[in-house]
Amino acid sequence: NNMNDDDQKGNDNPWEEVFGACGKIDVNQKVSQVTEWGLEIMDMLHADKQDTDALCEQLGLEGAANKKFRQAITKALIKYSPWSFLRETLDDEKKSEELISRLNTVEKPSSMLTDDDIKTICNECEISFGDVRNVIGWYKTLEPLTQQT
Repeated sequence: NNMNDDDQKGNDNPWEEVFGACGKIDVNQKVSQVTEWGLEIMDMLHADKQDTDALCEQLGLEGAANKKFRQAITKALIKYSPWSFLRETLDDEKKSEELISRLNTVEKPSSMLTDDDIKTICNECEISFGDVRNVIGWYKTLEPLTQQT
């Protein structure tokens, strides 16, 4: 029983969401293209501008579609991040998205991050580390429960 049905809107594939935001393109065709390449949405974290340009070119996304694609990727990386749970819990959405973006780009897997790592990022984003630590603490306690359902 998945509680997130509401905000998923039947999009099991984040790519559908990304391409759906790009305007008048054949979403299914693009989705099957990236799926064939084995490209995961979170792979885009490590894509620099050139990678993204090359990807847009291969997908035939130009002009406005290219720009929308980038924006949609940025959103998707926050939404599908293992850290996305922080978004609902912090009052300041902009700061929490910045925090998630930074946590996403840390070179270590999320389970390896120390309190110090997180504290540094919180300070850079001007977010209370105490709040974030509490949320992460709660989340880690609840996580095993959500995986059992």
